[in-house]
Order: sequence, then C-alpha cells, then structure tokens
Amino acid sequence: MDKKTFWKIIEEVNASVDTDDKEAVLKGTINRLMEYSPKEINEWKNILDFYHDLSRREKLWAACATIGNHYTDDGFEYFRSWLISKGRDVYMNALQDPDTLAEMNIPENSTDFESFWYVANYAYDRRKVYDKFGEEGVKDEFEKWMTQEGKKIADYYGRLPHPEYTMEYWLEYKFIQRMSNTYGLDKEFQLNRPSEDTVEEIMEEIHLGEDISSDWTVEHLKEIVPRLYEKYNPVMQMQ
Repeated sequence: MDKKTFWKIIEEVNASVDTDDKEAVLKGTINRLMEYSPKEINEWKNILDFYHDLSRREKLWAACATIGNHYTDDGFEYFRSWLISKGRDVYMNALQDPDTLAEMNIPENSTDFESFWYVANYAYDRRKVYDKFGEEGVKDEFEKWMTQEGKKIADYYGRLPHPEYTMEYWLEYKFIQRMSNTYGLDKEFQLNRPSEDTVEEIMEEIHLGEDISSDWTVEHLKEIVPRLYEKYNPVMQMQ
C-alpha cells in the first residue's frame, strides 16, 4: 500500500457516492478496502493516521471552529478525519491554507466524521471474518447472532440512533466486531508508523502553510480565516 493507492481509494469512492452521505462513504470505502489483503488494509490505516497527525495544526483547528463544528479535542480529531475523507486536493490545499475550505459547500454539522477514522479497522475485521467463514458462513453466523444478541442491540440503537449510519449498518458492525473479538481475528492488526519509504513519499508533496500560536480565541477567527469567517459568520464561545 502506498500513498497513491491510499488516495485513489478515497477518490474512487467519492466519485461514486454522495460525499455528504456518510454511510455511503463508509460502505464504499469498506467495499474498496475489502478488495485488498488484511495486511494492505492495515497499511492503509497507518497511512491515514500519518496524514491525520500531520493535520494537527492550530490554523486548521481555527477553521474547524469557524465552520461551526464542535471544536473540543475530540471534535478536532473527527474534523481531520472528515478532511481526509474529502480527498487529496481538499486535504493538501487545507494544509497549506485552511481558508480554501471556504470554496466548498459544507452542510451544517457535517464535519464531524469519527467513523471514517476507524473505517479501515472495520474493513480489516470484515475481511478476516469473511476469509474465515465465507459468504454463506457469515450469513449463517449473523442469523445466529441476531437470535442471541441482535434484538438487544437493535433496541439500544432505537433509543440512541447513531448520527452517521443506519441500524442495518450498526448491527453488521457490531456483529463483525463480536466475531473478530471472539476468534481473535484482529490480533495481527498493528497501528504503526508507515514504512520509511512511504513516509518519504508522503512528505515529498506536503506543503505546510504558516501556522499560528495555540493561544488563538474566537475573536481572532476573522483574521485567521477571513473567507471562512465571512461565509459562516460564527457566533460562539470558547469551550
């Protein structure tokens, strides 16, 4: 797995779905990742984490706040997952100048995409479960699981629906997670820094714009990201 393939998977998914439909993005990404070996899926996740770490920049955090997403530590983590999910050009441009995000039409409260950060973890587990049981075997095991535990989990979802995906997706996710844990299928999954060759390839095309001090406040947003500020006119208080 290299950076070119990493971005190609994201771009191909985005070309085939409504990118504001988070479940469609997740399903599309999982389906593409399922075409690769567990080892390659693991490598894709490590590349994602590397890009995610690179984007921990104060000016991007200010952009997150300006757009209107919750901008606690967790909120900024999930904002950066959303940023990567939008593809290479959006990500690279935002690293250089976060105010370029003003060129996008961003629906309200849409930049919190926690699940994309973990999409490769799920794809890895799913690949391993299907490799072990086969398609028909997975169907049989899912029916057994639904009889034993599925209704309880469906009832839980009904009380607290997840904002990023449907009950159908949630049930399959929980089933795959349980199967992976039960049979120890995720033991080889490792969160590591990508290979030095991959890191070198990534850094060759990274152009970081000038960052700002961490002591910024809401009052500074108009100066930090003027186009975003004009577009979203945020009214908020620091948390």
